Amino acid sequence: MDKETEMATGTAVSNGEASAVAVAATAAPKNVVKLTVPVVRGDVSYSEIKIGPLANQAGSLRGLSLLALYNMNCDAMVTWLARVTEPKLKEAEMYAMNTADFTALSSAAVNFFAPSGSNAPAPENTAEP
Repeated sequence: MDKETEMATGTAVSNGEASAVAVAATAAPKNVVKLTVPVVRGDVSYSEIKIGPLANQAGSLRGLSLLALYNMNCDAMVTWLARVTEPKLKEAEMYAMNTADFTALSSAAVNFFAPSGSNAPAPENTAEP
């Protein structure tokens, strides 16, 4: 990190920390989850699960409550994820999934629903008092 950036942010970061931050920021898109315990189906092992393009279709939500999905209700999330994941996960595979992996996948799903600009800072209030 150069001195200008260090002065602007008020923090000093070592080269190792800076490269780790850069790698984390560019690692995987928000709709891909790396599993700590791969899902094994026959001879194939899946260590990454993607929320696929079917998630963009309102039909993938058929019969589900958005509130249940936002609350990460297990049954609602399993139903929706079984429809939209790549590779397509079976409900039984998700119920048997490592809890931390299922939570990460559910969090990615909730983030998928968030508008793309939701992480942007709120505009400053420019109205005159």
